[in-house]
Amino acid sequence: MRMIVVALALAAALASGPAQAMALALEAPASASARLGAVRVALWLRNASDRPLRASLDPGQLHVALRDASGAVLPCDPPAPPRGKLTEIAPGQRASLLLDIGTRCRLEAPGAYAVEVAYAGPGGRAGPTSTALRVTRWVNPGPRPTARPGACSR
Repeated sequence: MRMIVVALALAAALASGPAQAMALALEAPASASARLGAVRVALWLRNASDRPLRASLDPGQLHVALRDASGAVLPCDPPAPPRGKLTEIAPGQRASLLLDIGTRCRLEAPGAYAVEVAYAGPGGRAGPTSTALRVTRWVNPGPRPTARPGACSR
């Protein structure tokens, strides 16, 4: 039984072809920080092929997995169907995407998280790639102190 599973996995990998598997690369920072309520991660799709590719820059198309510091998986929405126009990416060039983790995943507390993102859409597959994410609580520092009339500033 195990041999059949290994053979099927190998067949699936060969069927996708090496050119398609390596045509797009998903790039992300190794680490990022954000404030709770505004958790966004910058990503880039890079054309690693020698020909132009058309890809979707809709972040709703990304596969997202989020884990907290204990390793527990937090719920994230599945990728949405492609919408909007495709963008042509020249060989060696990259296009940027901004993934809003707060709208895709149930992120309700500050802390350390691991975000894993993959792309599977027009143009091929890319990733997964991981980012260590530090989420902090937003704190209002209050008004800035103003100088008192007649006070000396040295």
